[in-house]
Amino acid sequence: MACPHSESFYCIPASSLDDKERLSYGGISLLSATLSLFGSAYLLVSTSRFLKSRVANTKRLLAANPHIVFFLALADLIACLAVIGRSVALMTINAPVSSSNSCSASTPSHCHPHLVAYLYFGVPIESVLRFGYIATFIWTLFYAVDLFLKSREIFINPRRYHAIAWTSAIVLALSYVIVVFADVGTQCAGKYRLIGSYFLMYIPMLVVMIANPLLYAATARRYRDIFKQTGKYSKKERQNLSMCRLMCLSYVVIFYLCWTASLAYLIAAVVTSFNDSVSKVPFAIWIANAITNPTQGLLNAIAYGHSQRSKSVSVKSHGGTASPIQSTEKKDNDYSRQDQLEQSIEVSERSREQNHDETTPLVEKQSVL
Repeated sequence: MACPHSESFYCIPASSLDDKERLSYGGISLLSATLSLFGSAYLLVSTSRFLKSRVANTKRLLAANPHIVFFLALADLIACLAVIGRSVALMTINAPVSSSNSCSASTPSHCHPHLVAYLYFGVPIESVLRFGYIATFIWTLFYAVDLFLKSREIFINPRRYHAIAWTSAIVLALSYVIVVFADVGTQCAGKYRLIGSYFLMYIPMLVVMIANPLLYAATARRYRDIFKQTGKYSKKERQNLSMCRLMCLSYVVIFYLCWTASLAYLIAAVVTSFNDSVSKVPFAIWIANAITNPTQGLLNAIAYGHSQRSKSVSVKSHGGTASPIQSTEKKDNDYSRQDQLEQSIEVSERSREQNHDETTPLVEKQSVL
């Protein structure tokens, strides 16, 4: 439910979740998703206002494109709505049935929905849930990619991000529908189909878990090297760079916090499917997923929303202009650590360019002599 597990909610057998556990799990995931829904909506509204103001500047070195934050919040909102619908459905519908009484986690193909009508609203909810979650994975990756590219002064048109993100999410969500629901009629998908659906969901998640820490680390190293090359790596620059490292670390920690429990579910589900001695996934793992997975929207609103607010306040304190080259004599409390580091990077870059311009004529003159 909250967890992107492979079974459709109407195909979760009573041996995996009994009636009491279904109510507990559904209620917790419903509460988590509702809180995240408000958080995602707040981030959408605040980022929309930020984009409409003169403060927004998509080419600031230490600020990822605000469009990415906006559509990350939109993807979170879609996922939260799907989780809410799925949670309510799980708590209200009956568990699947089997004529041979062999419907269990290890024999999912023996299960049938209690009512055929469950298929008509179950498949759309499952599809939207996968689409929303996969879209959040991709936009989270693009946030780190955008910062990495900007550290090398490479700026990508947001349309390219849109083309890749939404197209990939749609393709993977449709692939899930084909793998799990195609040619099974009213019967629940078998274990091999379910394993195929795991790959469609968990590979994008693992890509973000591996790639984002590497991208953020490479971005920080890039700015540190800029300072060292120009000799401007004082205590102030070190402190500012450390603060930005902590900001990037918070993004990584939030993602791991929200999705590590899903990896535990994946391992437990695979073991359950192929080991008859293990009857079900521990209920504690279900509850951990109900708490952490939907909370991504709320935590993203706190982390990315704080970043947007700090940019807005700091630029407004300088007269509302979008990207001025700040004076190095400004007081630290006048603007954020991000702005201080951006200022230092700009000064270092300009100093390096001036040194290059001064040395080039000298070299040409010596070559002529």
